[in-house]
Amino acid sequence: MKKQSKYLKLVPSIVLFIGLPLLLYALGDFPRKSVVKEILSIVTMIAFFAMLAQFYFTRHNKHFNRGGEFSMAFKIHKYIGYIFIVVLLLHPFFIVLPRFFEAGIAPRDAFLKLITEFSSLGVVLGLMAYAIILLILITTFFRNKFDLKYKIGRMFHGYVSVLFLIAASWHVIDIGSHSNIPFSVYIILVAAGGIFHLFQTYFQESQNTMKHE
Repeated sequence: MKKQSKYLKLVPSIVLFIGLPLLLYALGDFPRKSVVKEILSIVTMIAFFAMLAQFYFTRHNKHFNRGGEFSMAFKIHKYIGYIFIVVLLLHPFFIVLPRFFEAGIAPRDAFLKLITEFSSLGVVLGLMAYAIILLILITTFFRNKFDLKYKIGRMFHGYVSVLFLIAASWHVIDIGSHSNIPFSVYIILVAAGGIFHLFQTYFQESQNTMKHE
């Protein structure tokens, strides 16, 4: 029963970060593409919103920390990171993949054009977000190699994640294939709330440190 109640705590998060984006997608008047493109777009969209959710699955999330369940939030944060960072790293290849089944520009040429043509701010921000998320992956997997103190490493992880969130959100709003006003407003609200939650966490920790000095 206790285990079931723990999983029930995930329902609001699933609705907020998966259900609502899918609803906005279903209701949006977007031009429909091939089945392969639509599936890849939905997978990428879920991965993006899952990364937004990362800012809420923290040690100071009171919703999950009641009853000493911090380990649950930590595990969710870790698993979301491992799974969906990989999905977002594959995002450029998802864009190119349909080219194998369509006439026109060759997949190799499409990929080279994608990573070398800085035609808009949205493209540049997308490349920045890609580089940042690659940095997050490397520093997370090899954090022991960098010989950083736990607190410094965690704050570095948090601040770099904020840079990713800003760049990725702007990229999605600017050139996302399913970007419209409701989607954009929702992304801005969720992203702003996540950044606020992170900075509030760091502020509380600094206050607690000052009290114990």
